[in-house]
Amino acid sequence: MKKSLLSILCCCSFAIAATELTGVRWTYLSELDMMGMKLAMKPVTQCETAQVSPTPPMDGDCRYEQITTSGNTTKFEFVCVGEDAAKGTGQFTTTENSRTGSYSLETADGSGTVTIQATKGPSCDPAEGTTIDGQSVEAMKKRGQQ
Repeated sequence: MKKSLLSILCCCSFAIAATELTGVRWTYLSELDMMGMKLAMKPVTQCETAQVSPTPPMDGDCRYEQITTSGNTTKFEFVCVGEDAAKGTGQFTTTENSRTGSYSLETADGSGTVTIQATKGPSCDPAEGTTIDGQSVEAMKKRGQQ
């Protein structure tokens, strides 16, 4: 009896822990307008926890410098270092089922604007990570494709 009760408690604890890890899948569609040319970027899918970030996803070589939020709109400044150095400013608005925004950026190659639209998807496990065009970012890094 004690063994069965312990098994049930362990299973319930696991179920509670798994529930706490449940996130929401967001799919981001972006378009870059640079030097008069528009380029649709590959879709990015990211599983996010309940602590939703008010800013769009960024690469590892980029960081946010200033973030201010008023209501459901966040304004930000960012800097990227390394081979793809850039800096810029933007604005992102989040509602229950969507996110929209844009940011301007300056690079060594010129300046441009990125517009972003994101849609909320089903529940997911945050351990799934981020995918670009259906491929795991971690797997791409291991293969040297990012």
